[in-house]
Amino acid sequence: MAKKNLIILIVAIVVLIAAGGAGYYFYKTLQEQKEAERVIPIQTATASDCEKVTDSRRKGWCYFQVAIETKDGSLCEKSYWPDKCYLGVAPEIKDSDLCEKIISGVDKDTCHREIAMNAKDTNLCEKITDSDSVPLGISDSPRKDQCYRDIASITKNSSLCEKITNRTHEKDECYISIAQQTNDSTLCEKIIYSSNKDTCYVRVVVKTKDSGLCEKIAGNIYKHVCYAIVTNDANKCEKLTDNHSKDNCYYYLALETENGSLCEKMINGLGFEKHACYKRVAQQTRDGSLCEKVNIQRERDECYLWIGQQTKDSSLCEKITPGLADWCYADVAIKTKNASLCEKIFTGSGKDSCYRDLAIETKDDSLCKKTTNEENCYDQLFLKIK
Repeated sequence: MAKKNLIILIVAIVVLIAAGGAGYYFYKTLQEQKEAERVIPIQTATASDCEKVTDSRRKGWCYFQVAIETKDGSLCEKSYWPDKCYLGVAPEIKDSDLCEKIISGVDKDTCHREIAMNAKDTNLCEKITDSDSVPLGISDSPRKDQCYRDIASITKNSSLCEKITNRTHEKDECYISIAQQTNDSTLCEKIIYSSNKDTCYVRVVVKTKDSGLCEKIAGNIYKHVCYAIVTNDANKCEKLTDNHSKDNCYYYLALETENGSLCEKMINGLGFEKHACYKRVAQQTRDGSLCEKVNIQRERDECYLWIGQQTKDSSLCEKITPGLADWCYADVAIKTKNASLCEKIFTGSGKDSCYRDLAIETKDDSLCKKTTNEENCYDQLFLKIK
């Protein structure tokens, strides 16, 4: 009996030793695995960290993030989105040579334009090729023209308007912009289209109240708008003989003076309609209260959406039809870094995208727990290095 108990004891000891050995081996293996695999925030990763990543997609994402964080354009060719990487880095460091590495014509031109705008250097506009633009019959270089126009407007240098090849639109708009800023009505004479010239004179009159300029206006409706501005008397529009002209007069007067109450005087004849008037004035003034007066649901939603995004006012999102409101909440949530707005999003996929995008924007991994696919969210924030 004693011998039997001794045997049982020996077997038990052997089993315990074996189990302990196995447990120790398992623990050691787990520790080695942990040591072999590091998890780090992707925003703190280095190029050497990226090189250790085995998954090609994750490696490309790593290089993209490191390039953007460190503003190192040399890493972009290894990134997952080379064009977007160059576009993100080049304007930041004002390196137009990096723009030339971009394959997409649109992105390349955008890159050169952003640097030109930051530097206020029209020589950089010359680098814009518009190589993939569709022939318009009006201008074969719309993005180059826009570059000249924007820099001319910023610097108030009207001589730059002459560099614009599109004489029927961009050049006219260039002169109008500078004339409006400088109150220089002589620039209006350089405008080609008579309707644009009339607009130019009215824009100057809004500030100068110079009635003499009204006589230079060719269009009958805009002439009435001009005198209405000079005399501060909207009833000048009533002197027009038909509803079409009266509506158009009140419409243009409302826009030029940014006075939404004038839209109410429109009778919805054959001219512009009230809802279009309220929407335009609301967007110009960023006054969301005017959107309520837009009587077409789709137009009203677009009015609230645009102003909500521009002003970062989430209260306007509440007034939009569910579904379309999701775009508003998501945009304002990112711009204001307010995660609570994601919860207001109607669709599950939209809510997920909001929390994930905000987690990436704020580097706050706790937001990943609010998504239905935490792993995907964490993958955007953390890098596994083996």
